[in-house]
Amino acid sequence: VISGDSQGRTSFWNGNNGTLMESIHGHKADVLTVELNPDGNRAYSSGIDPTIMHFQLISKNNGTKKWVKSIHRCVNTHDVRSLVCSKDKIYSGGVDTYLTISNYLAKSVTRVPPIPFGGVIELARHAGIFLLKYSTYLEVWRLGETEQETGMLDCNLFLSKEPVRL
Repeated sequence: VISGDSQGRTSFWNGNNGTLMESIHGHKADVLTVELNPDGNRAYSSGIDPTIMHFQLISKNNGTKKWVKSIHRCVNTHDVRSLVCSKDKIYSGGVDTYLTISNYLAKSVTRVPPIPFGGVIELARHAGIFLLKYSTYLEVWRLGETEQETGMLDCNLFLSKEPVRL
C-alpha cells in the first residue's frame, strides 16, 4: 500500500499487517496522487508541488527490499491531481489542464493541450470557409452570404445564401 500526506511524504506500507515500511519526504507540499507500475517495482507520487517523484524497489544484500527515491522531474506547471503508469510511460494531469506524458528511461516529455492546438475555430476568410474542431471530429462550413453590406443599428441582415456544412 502506498500513501501520500499533507507534509509531502510518500509512505510505503506492508499490506499484510499494516506496518510502515518506508516514509520518504520528497515534496514541498501535499501529495495528492500516487501510482504503482504494473510490475510493482516502481512508484510515483505528485501533488500540489508538481514534481513527479520516481521511487524504485531495490533488493539489499541481506535479501530484504527497500523503497528508495530515484529521480524527480517537474513536468507540470501546477498541482498534479492524477498519475497513471502504462508500460514505460507515466501520464500526469491536473490544474494546468495539459495531459503530460513522461518517459523516465528515454528522458522525454510530451505535453498534450486540452483543446485542439490553435483554438477551436479556423477561418479562411477569402475562401468563405471555416473549420470547427471538436474533441472527436471536425466540421467544415461555407459561410452564408447577404446582398447587403451594412444594415440599420440593431437589425439583422437577411441571408441570400444559407451557411452550408461541407
